[in-house]
Amino acid sequence: VRRLLTLVQDSSWRDPGSAALAAAWGRPGQLGSDPVWSLATRLWHGPGGPLVLCWRPTPLLEGERWLPLLEALDAVAAAADREVIWLPFHRDQDRGLLLELDRQGLLPRRLALRSREQLVATPEEAMEIFSGACLVLSMRLHGLIVAALAGAPLVALSYDPKVQAAAGALACPCLDLEQVQDARALEQEWCQQLEKPPLPQVVEGLREDSRVHRELLRRWLGR
Repeated sequence: VRRLLTLVQDSSWRDPGSAALAAAWGRPGQLGSDPVWSLATRLWHGPGGPLVLCWRPTPLLEGERWLPLLEALDAVAAAADREVIWLPFHRDQDRGLLLELDRQGLLPRRLALRSREQLVATPEEAMEIFSGACLVLSMRLHGLIVAALAGAPLVALSYDPKVQAAAGALACPCLDLEQVQDARALEQEWCQQLEKPPLPQVVEGLREDSRVHRELLRRWLGR
């Protein structure tokens, strides 16, 4: 990327970390937000709704490293008496994670009875599910963004700096999966986030920032 940037005449970036790195390499550009923020928002109607997961397989979570997350999820779902929807945001990579964790004997039985996988084909279908959620726990960057656009309460689980950057912009809690806490600490944090949606002005600000990319393209296409 650093070598290719020498050929770039103009650029825009979706988070401050990327913009700062490009500037350090001698090719500063405009700072915006992820283009997915340009999607329309929805009204949140999720008090009393399910917990929704956008989880993915990752080398950071193999075997028993899943246990703190699953034990915390089990405790929160039981305490709040909520259904748990596993929403594969990347159909090929994420589909079947629920069954695989159960097959490995990692899924608490009580949690398994509350859980189901639900597939969606479009961001709009995902947004409809998110808008009815009491809490979205997302490892997927665009799952986090689409859930925020639906007004859903959020917790990010970061396997990559891009997820952490989006969580920082949203001011929502973010768990670094390289430093998984104990189940009790996770349970307390997630319970605190139940039914606490992001501030609308924060979401609207990120939507506004996404216009940077569109305006850059318009300038170049108009030349």
